[in-house]
Amino acid sequence: MVLFAMNQLVSSLAEVIGAEAESGKAIPPDWARDADEEILDGWRSVGLAYGEEIEKSFMQTFREEYKTLYAKVGMVMAIFRQRTRHSRLTFYSALRLEEYTSKRQFVNRGRPLFAYPSRH
Repeated sequence: MVLFAMNQLVSSLAEVIGAEAESGKAIPPDWARDADEEILDGWRSVGLAYGEEIEKSFMQTFREEYKTLYAKVGMVMAIFRQRTRHSRLTFYSALRLEEYTSKRQFVNRGRPLFAYPSRH
């Protein structure tokens, strides 16, 4: 959905993006007054090329974030599975425990890796 909106935005602003890329600065209010169809088509193709770069960048960022979040869910589920065998740990408390251990870089001192931190 975000990708569709970005594509539509780039498509609608392609001439403006191309004109700014060609001039190297912000365009004046009468930027297209003397432009003919050929010049507008050139600007449009340049603007759409920027859109392709934006799409590639978005997809790369999306993949990286997805992998990060998927790994975090995997970690939470591992904590949840390990602790539910012997305690009343819920999914949400496992999530809080994972956040606590990742923020404080919990050090294992003879306890299981995902043990509750001491409450001293």
